[in-house]
Amino acid sequence: MRRKVLNKNVRNRHLIWAADALHAKGIPIYVFIMFGVPYDSVAKTMETIELTRRLKPEYVYPSVFMPYRGLGITDKALEGGYLTEEDLRQLDDPKNQRLRSIMRLPDLDKILNLHNFSIALIRHPWTAPFLMKAASLKNNKLFNSFFLYSFFFFKEAFK
Repeated sequence: MRRKVLNKNVRNRHLIWAADALHAKGIPIYVFIMFGVPYDSVAKTMETIELTRRLKPEYVYPSVFMPYRGLGITDKALEGGYLTEEDLRQLDDPKNQRLRSIMRLPDLDKILNLHNFSIALIRHPWTAPFLMKAASLKNNKLFNSFFLYSFFFFKEAFK
């Protein structure tokens, strides 16, 4: 997905090698991960979380994909049926709030919940059994608040 959807020609093994090299030199690692991109799935989202855990970053910045006109990834979302022209017209309206993904992914709620739980899943793997069950529920304000709490209070991962 990284190569085909995001146009990033980097393999997992290259990321792991680079992270290990940076750790060996004491250089902090910042990882930016995006959830809910075209063609995303729960399995792919979990692969992203597992890879990020393996990289042992000092800082993790998870985000939810928001389409904008003119981006190649937005075109791919349109082509794949994950987004419609009507969706984009709604985003064109400046009054429209961009607080929730408008992507038409089969498991969008679970992917958004995994985004909300991602920092805890990366930093505290022991939370996985509970959080994976909670991820199956409808996305809600409590889970969004959990993300904000995690983001502000678990800034440093592996120190």
